[in-house]
Amino acid sequence: MLDKIYQAYEARFDLAVTARSCNQSAFIDNEKTNLSTSYASGSCEAESSNVCFTFAAYLDSFEASQSAKESEVGVQKLFTEPKRVVEKYAAGEAGDTGAKHLVYISWVLCDEPLDAETELALGILNLLMLGTPASPLEKALMDSGLGEALFHSGLSDDILQPAFGIGMKGVAADKTVEVEELLLKTLNRLVDEGFTAEAVEASINTYELSLRENKTASYSRGLSLMLCSVAKWVYGGDPFEALRFAKPLEALKERIANEDMDFVELSQLIGRKTGGISVFGCVSSVHGKKEALSYLMIQSKAMANQIADLFNLMKVVLKDVQFNEQRFQQLVSQRKSDMESRVVDEHLIASIRMIGMLNVEGWLGEQWFGVSYLNYLRSLEKLVEEDWPAVCQSLEDIRSAVLGRKGVIVNLTADEKILTSAEPHVSNFLDAFPETSGDRTYTWNPVLHRVNEGLVIPTKVNYVGKAACLYDAGYEMDGCVFVITEYINETWLWDRVRVSGGASGCSCYFDEYSGVFSYLSDRDPNLLKTLDNYDGTVEFLKNLELDDEALTKAIFAAIKETDSYELPDAKGFSSMRHYIQGVTWEKRQQRREQILSTSVEDLRKFGSVLEYVRDSGVVVAVASADDIAAANEAKPGFLDVVKVL
Repeated sequence: MLDKIYQAYEARFDLAVTARSCNQSAFIDNEKTNLSTSYASGSCEAESSNVCFTFAAYLDSFEASQSAKESEVGVQKLFTEPKRVVEKYAAGEAGDTGAKHLVYISWVLCDEPLDAETELALGILNLLMLGTPASPLEKALMDSGLGEALFHSGLSDDILQPAFGIGMKGVAADKTVEVEELLLKTLNRLVDEGFTAEAVEASINTYELSLRENKTASYSRGLSLMLCSVAKWVYGGDPFEALRFAKPLEALKERIANEDMDFVELSQLIGRKTGGISVFGCVSSVHGKKEALSYLMIQSKAMANQIADLFNLMKVVLKDVQFNEQRFQQLVSQRKSDMESRVVDEHLIASIRMIGMLNVEGWLGEQWFGVSYLNYLRSLEKLVEEDWPAVCQSLEDIRSAVLGRKGVIVNLTADEKILTSAEPHVSNFLDAFPETSGDRTYTWNPVLHRVNEGLVIPTKVNYVGKAACLYDAGYEMDGCVFVITEYINETWLWDRVRVSGGASGCSCYFDEYSGVFSYLSDRDPNLLKTLDNYDGTVEFLKNLELDDEALTKAIFAAIKETDSYELPDAKGFSSMRHYIQGVTWEKRQQRREQILSTSVEDLRKFGSVLEYVRDSGVVVAVASADDIAAANEAKPGFLDVVKVL
């Protein structure tokens, strides 16, 4: 399969950019017919019927095109020779380019429709080459040291002509050609040598699990299925083809089963026996307490007959994996590169920074995910090069301090029969760890000073935040706050910051555990004007006139967020989170009742509560040096300037 595809690769060297549309008549007729069945999962029947009626009336206002060809997307001709494009992007101060080049190579894979089996094979092949850090294509590029991380890499199969692309960022100018040469050399090697049987089995298992599970987290499952069908439908294909994967997948598995491969790695074994294993840090506040909760989380999932494998592999990942200098160096460089991209592309960096000034939980989050983390990664990258033995010993010390039965919480989500059969495996898993860990006690000492900050990055847009802890002002938690934030987001902030101000997004949020109320804008052309609009929320609420229909919509929106649809794994994680935070069912029910009983007067009173944010809130703006300088010129000394990139 790879041999066939790679032969097609050799002469087609660029990314296909294809407009997406569909036959208007077919779309309108089908939407009218099928709207009620494809409506988002978890909605009530009455609400669904009302939305269906409203949307059907909206569709009736359009006339179907009489020409089926009007919205047809044509096939792009395949290139007969490589095409090269060189462009510029904002990389920092003039002349400071260094190892900041991006290299991206892509191929259009076909000019005729592919059969279902070939499409599935491409998905599995994509996992084989790039599915894990141990996958041969990703490993070859990362081991080379030619760049810091991969970006936008893999298969794009939701367009008319599937494409495959792979790129590296953080590449030096004189290394760009080497990236291309290494990539083609690796593909040639894979054509000649193929993949191990274990690697193929792992990729098939992972791919099949994702197809059958159709995991959407809190995202509407019905909407997810509808969007899945649209990928084919917009190009005149069968909208249900994506659901009929079982037979072609079995045929593909039968054909692949005859291949003779023999190489095993931990990442492949994880793919063969589980749906993946993830390890991450989790931090949270508890209402009424100053100290924060911090946990090391490990998550996994598997079929019922693979429970023993699941717990054994989790033990291996936590306890037995050895720290490798080259792999750790790659991980640090890649994480640093990812963080630098996040600083430029994500407004959450501003949120993490300002909340880090308000409480211990926020400070921990900023150390783990914010600008402080980026600075730490930069110093760690140098330390690994200069003194790897010291770094390795620190990693072992951390593992010894964390791993122990004391304080461990195991949360399983399955039916009763599977839970019963899992009990001995849980006991064996816990027995592998010492009764206590290193028995060390740590005291968190937050060091972020509470000041207004301007974080300087090379950008043409801003991310503007403002926050304060309402509990410090004496606010008593009430569920109506969730209705109020929904209403502010959909009215005042939408009109003033997004529509009038030109920001891509803007919202406010209240964390009931920490008491922090925050505003945050995304890709915002303004800075001080946006802060004025945040402060204007006070008078907006105090003078609010609101009819019952608008209030009801806000209540519905709030209750939807509070009781959003969850798949089994998400339900299990939510249950554990509530247990850790001491949130009882009675407390959650009280919140629901408070939400449903919210009045207009509650919104008006909250205007006075927000005076504390207006007068005492901390501001963080991620912006260009010019915009921060302009803000400080208008309000001298308003922002402490911190250069990030």
